[in-house]
Amino acid sequence: MKTEKGMVTLEACVALLLFMIIMLLMYGLFPMYMAQSATAHALLQTSQSLALDNYAAKQVGEGKILGEDGVKDVMVLLVGDFLNIIPESDSGFATNKEFTEKTDNVPEIAKKRFVSYLVGDDSSEAETKADEMLKLLRVEGGLSGLDFSDSKVEGEDLKIILKYKLNYAFELDELGKADVYQETSSKLWS
Repeated sequence: MKTEKGMVTLEACVALLLFMIIMLLMYGLFPMYMAQSATAHALLQTSQSLALDNYAAKQVGEGKILGEDGVKDVMVLLVGDFLNIIPESDSGFATNKEFTEKTDNVPEIAKKRFVSYLVGDDSSEAETKADEMLKLLRVEGGLSGLDFSDSKVEGEDLKIILKYKLNYAFELDELGKADVYQETSSKLWS
């Protein structure tokens, strides 16, 4: 009888240890999954949005939407200032730039748009909010830890490439870090 009691205690200790290991593993993996999901969604929205902006910028540049033919003036009288969808300068959610293979500032534009979509804000506090959010999601370095430097235009495709490191909940030197590589590709509207 005494040996059976000892076996039950030993089995309970082993089962409890396994349960704790599984729970700690899940505690570390869920935030990593959340970080990858949030960044992947913002990256996809960024890519699609920038590809669409290319179309609007070309149409405005060629005078097809807001040209000098007075179409804008008539439409403003009918529907108000609704047609002012293309900003004079870049905001977090829109740009007036066309993208070609010669465009060299794609990484900066992509990062700015990514921040706006990540936090849903293009105000002056957007970068601070994004930095705080990314640090909560254990992205190493927060916003400064994101690398968009390989983003570019290839032919008619806009490729946005994001690289960063995610920290696991329990840091074990370099074992507690995961290198993340995310890439989106959108055909530029023309």
